[in-house]
Amino acid sequence: MELVEMTRLAKSIVIQRSYNRSPTAYLSNIPSRFYNAPYLQSFKNPNRIPNHAIFLYEPVIEPSLPLHLSILENNIHHVQMWIKHKPQWLTPAPFKLAAISGHLEIVKLLVHASKNVWTPEAMDLAAMNGYLEVVKWLHELEDGRGCSTMAKDSAATYGHLEVVKFLNEYRSEGCTPNALSGAVWNGYSKVTDYLLNNNKDQCSTMISRQHRIMACQVTGMHLLNISEELIITAIKANPLPVLQLVQQENIYAITKTAFDQLIATGDMLAIRYALETILTENNKPISILDSHNPIQLWTPLDNDLIDSYYVNRQSWKNSTAMDIAAGHGDLDTVILLHRSGIDCCTIKAMDYGWASAIGRLDILQWLHGHRTEGCSDDAMTFAAARGYLDVVKWLHELREMKCTKDVLSTAAYNGYIDVVSYLISIPMASEVEEHDGFFRGGRKHVYTSAGTPGIDLFCGNAVDEAAANGHISIVEVLSTQSRLQQWIKHQAMDISRW
Repeated sequence: MELVEMTRLAKSIVIQRSYNRSPTAYLSNIPSRFYNAPYLQSFKNPNRIPNHAIFLYEPVIEPSLPLHLSILENNIHHVQMWIKHKPQWLTPAPFKLAAISGHLEIVKLLVHASKNVWTPEAMDLAAMNGYLEVVKWLHELEDGRGCSTMAKDSAATYGHLEVVKFLNEYRSEGCTPNALSGAVWNGYSKVTDYLLNNNKDQCSTMISRQHRIMACQVTGMHLLNISEELIITAIKANPLPVLQLVQQENIYAITKTAFDQLIATGDMLAIRYALETILTENNKPISILDSHNPIQLWTPLDNDLIDSYYVNRQSWKNSTAMDIAAGHGDLDTVILLHRSGIDCCTIKAMDYGWASAIGRLDILQWLHGHRTEGCSDDAMTFAAARGYLDVVKWLHELREMKCTKDVLSTAAYNGYIDVVSYLISIPMASEVEEHDGFFRGGRKHVYTSAGTPGIDLFCGNAVDEAAANGHISIVEVLSTQSRLQQWIKHQAMDISRW
C-alpha cells in the first residue's frame, strides 16, 4: 500500500513539456512532502523544477519517478521495496540523485543492489554539494568508478573546503583552473588560500591578484577598474575588514547596492561602520545612531559609481535596507536603520517575504509601533503559509485584518489546522475588500529572504486545496464550518418568513 500511495502521488505531479533540448520538461504541483526536501530547496522554485534536476530526461512522467521521490525524502524503507519489486529501475539516474542529495544509506543500498547504477558522476555530484561522507565512502568502494576533475572543481566553487582537502590528498584526478576561479568569484577565501598553496601550477597571476583583493590582502595602493560585483563578493566574505580597506584606501564608495548586500550579512559591526561612513559623507552626526529621538527621513546622496543604465535600481532613493533586515530577522539592524533616518523601509518590511513570512512577531510589533509604512493583507497570507498562528492572530487583532480566500486556502493547502480553525472563527473579507495585495488568484511561489525556503500561496476553494495535499482533517473542519453556515443561513431565512 505504501508504494501504491507513492505511485499515486507521482501521478499527481504535473509535467509541462519544454521544447528546449534541456530540460525536456518541468515538474510542478509537487506534493509538499517532497519539495521540502533540502535538495529541492536549493532551487529558486522547488515547486517547478526541470526534470533533469532529479535525473529524469523524458518529457513525460517516467515510470521510475516514484523511486526518485522516495530518494528525495530519504525514505530508505521505500527504496528497499523498490529495489525488490522494480529492479529494472536501477540505473545511474537514481544513484546520482541519492549522491547529490547526500543520502549515504541509499547510496549504499543502490551500489550493493546492482553495478548497473555505478557512475563516476556520483562522487562529482556529492562533492559539489559538500557531502564528504558520501565522497569518502565512494572513494573507499572496491572497484568503484572514482570521479572526475569536476569533483574538486565544483567542491571549490561552492566553498566545501573539507571536500577539497580530501580530494586533493586521496584522489589523483586533480582539478582545472575552474576550481580556483570558482572559489575566487564566490568569495571563498579559505578555499582559495588552500588551492593557491596546494595547486600552484594551476593558479594564474591574474587570479592570484584577484584573490588578494577579495581576501583584503592588498594594502597601501589604489586599485583601478574594480567592479562593484567584486567588491560586494569580498564584503560578503569578510564584511568589516573589506569596508575598512576600501574606505581607508579610497578604493570604492559605499553604494546603495553594496549597502543592501551588507545588510544581508547581519554583521552588526560592519553595518554600523557603513552607517557612520554614510552619515559623515552626508553631513549628519553619527550620534543619532545612539539617540532615541525621532529624526526626519532623508536620502543619502548618490555617487558617480552608479551605472546610468541601472540608475533607478541603484539609487539611494530606492533603498530597501530595512526590508532586508526585517526579512533576515535582524531587529537590531532594523532599529539602527530607523535611528539613522535613512528612508529605506516599505510595506514589505512587515509584508510578504519578510517579517510576517518568517514569523517574527517581535519585529512586526516594533515596526507597528515605530514606523508608518504599514502592510497589506498579503502579510496575513504569508504568515498563514508558514503556520505562524501568533502572527495571524496579531494581524487580525491589532491590524484589524480579516480572513481572505488567499489566507484560508493557503493555510489549508499547507496543512496548518490550528491556523485554519482560527481563520474560520474571524470575519471573512467581502469581495469588495479582497484584494489589495499583489496576489490575485491561482497559485504563486514566492521567494523569501534569510535563506529560508520559498513559500506557496493559493487562491481558490480551501476544501479543494486541503484535499489536494491530503489534509483530510482540515477538509473535515472546513466542511463542518460550511454546513454550520448553511444551517444558520436557513434559520435566518425561516425567521424572516415567520
